[in-house]
Amino acid sequence: MQFGTPAQKTQKEVRTDSWVYVRQYCAKIDEAARNRMELIVPELAKRNGVTEKQKADTKWNGYGR
Repeated sequence: MQFGTPAQKTQKEVRTDSWVYVRQYCAKIDEAARNRMELIVPELAKRNGVTEKQKADTKWNGYGR
């Protein structure tokens, strides 16, 4: 369904643009969460006395890797 002028978008174009926006927004949230985890997980390991040997024994190599 086309509207009167070329500047106006079809409903399909609006839906596509909306999904692009949602995906970009979610990607930003994901990146922020991963950055926080990179800071938090090593600190928690340090506070709880996790050693390099324990990490090697359990194949621990960081969050999400």
